[in-house]
Amino acid sequence: MKTYNLTKKQYYWLLKLVWGNGSHQMFGVPREIRDKAYILLCKCGYVGEYNETDRFQLLELREDYVKWLKEGEMDDDLPF
Repeated sequence: MKTYNLTKKQYYWLLKLVWGNGSHQMFGVPREIRDKAYILLCKCGYVGEYNETDRFQLLELREDYVKWLKEGEMDDDLPF
């Protein structure tokens, strides 16, 4: 099975999702997304190696996060 390495940007993004990093934007992230990020971060560890299954989960997590961001933007456009 092929292994990959997390980029610095991916690693810090996962950390930000799990911990929040003091960012007000990250406080509203759904618990499900934060839990997935925590599991991935634990699997990858500090070294940042992950396999193809984890890669699929990382891409799925990114997709869920982008979908959540877009849903949040639509709520701000309410006419009242």
